[in-house]
Amino acid sequence: MLVTDIAQSLEAAGIRKLVLVNAHGGNYVLSNIVREAHLIEPRMSLFPQSGEWHRARERAGPATNAHEDMDAGEIKTSILHHAEPSLVGPGHETADHDGGERRFLLTEGMKAYTETGVIGFPSHATAEKGRGAHEGPGPVTKGGSPPCGPHRLSTITCTGLSTPAVARRARRRKGERMRRLLLLAPLLLAPLLLSTAGCGVVQSSEDEATDAAREVARKAGERLYGQRPRTAEEVGRSASGIDGVEVLRVTGTSTHNGDGIDVVVRTSGSAYNRWLDAEEVTVQRCFAVRVSPKSEWREDPRDVDCPDGPPLTFAPPPEPPRLPYEELQVKLPRVPEGDRVDEAEVRRTLAALDLDPAIRTEVKADDGRVGVLLSVKGNGFDAQDCLLARVSPGATEVWVPPQIQRMPGEGGCTVGNALDPAPPPH
Repeated sequence: MLVTDIAQSLEAAGIRKLVLVNAHGGNYVLSNIVREAHLIEPRMSLFPQSGEWHRARERAGPATNAHEDMDAGEIKTSILHHAEPSLVGPGHETADHDGGERRFLLTEGMKAYTETGVIGFPSHATAEKGRGAHEGPGPVTKGGSPPCGPHRLSTITCTGLSTPAVARRARRRKGERMRRLLLLAPLLLAPLLLSTAGCGVVQSSEDEATDAAREVARKAGERLYGQRPRTAEEVGRSASGIDGVEVLRVTGTSTHNGDGIDVVVRTSGSAYNRWLDAEEVTVQRCFAVRVSPKSEWREDPRDVDCPDGPPLTFAPPPEPPRLPYEELQVKLPRVPEGDRVDEAEVRRTLAALDLDPAIRTEVKADDGRVGVLLSVKGNGFDAQDCLLARVSPGATEVWVPPQIQRMPGEGGCTVGNALDPAPPPH
């Protein structure tokens, strides 16, 4: 993923915070990237979001609503009229196009609903509306810079956006300075090392190797850190999948019960001091890592004695039940135009599918249509698995809502969304 690569390049140059400026509403996957970056610590922020666009529309006072004005319509053309009028070409006054309901936009694309790329009414655009949308208070200034301050970024620190090329140049300059220092270091430090090694002033290679093993355990704690409730089995399984980590003991029942879960891990570390050692020194050490919403970010693991016995093994997580997408498409009734949809027939069709008991079923009739929801209970943090269907006179449809709509609190996995689907993100 390009954004992740850029973030890693910036981190190598010492920049740990990143503000993403979304230049197109269809990049809704960016919100997932930012949410994943926050699993360990606040690292990214994203602007503008739907709230900023909503306020911009309110300030502009357009004649069309957000669904009607999807692309190259009133708001976008108004902003160009205000900011870069030379980019508004002739013919936009007659380019209005109503894309309709657009139920299958995410699967069929815009070409199914427009031949010109316009879904909206650019004829309503004015520079005054563009000024209201563009210059009002919001997350991005006219110059394009994200705002600073706690009112917008909370714990995210404002920083200038950089590029991988800038990061590479910074690393190269730093490397050149380090090489010059390393050439002089043996001459300058040799007398000091010889005089202090026997007095305990210089850290031994074993101590350095122990510190390296401790750092592996600390990074494992970072990987395990999070607010999502998890069982001891889930935490142990996650820890055992981290490179360089062996799980020897897991105590506690749940991350959110009492003091959480303690995981005793065994890690290795190596060190080599060419002035003191004949060869590289490698050690194995054990540490206790606490996993709890009460634990601190980057909390140091505790040194412990290694328990006897081999590392623990964990069974793979249970596979969630498969939602019967194809079966539902084939077996749901097709009702001709003008006929009545029989809710009882829809319910009988679902009963005949012999669904897994973990799949929740909900059916609702409204205004001559019948909506169907099949869902699997989520964990309250990740996208929920669900399947929607609607049987109407003349049309039977089955679909999976977009991932962003299946996130907790978004309302995508409801029978109401089956009857009256929310517009897809764009």
